[in-house]
Amino acid sequence: MIYQGNDRKLVAVDIRLEPTFQAGTPNPLFDPRARVQNFQSWDISGDGERFLVNRAIETRGVEPITLVQNWPATLKKK
Repeated sequence: MIYQGNDRKLVAVDIRLEPTFQAGTPNPLFDPRARVQNFQSWDISGDGERFLVNRAIETRGVEPITLVQNWPATLKKK
């Protein structure tokens, strides 16, 4: 089982259900430095080999966006 601890690090714990429930020792995995959201901001692949983490990227500046409206008409003029 994988969960996020109080320190926000992902932790793995072995679980046994038979004959009774037993939880193993928690093993810290890594700090995902995930964005703070009102929902879980990470997921694990079905095979347990990869993680997907929603993280904020650090930007040094904002790149401008160019919006071209009615671009098909521009192509017809040529």
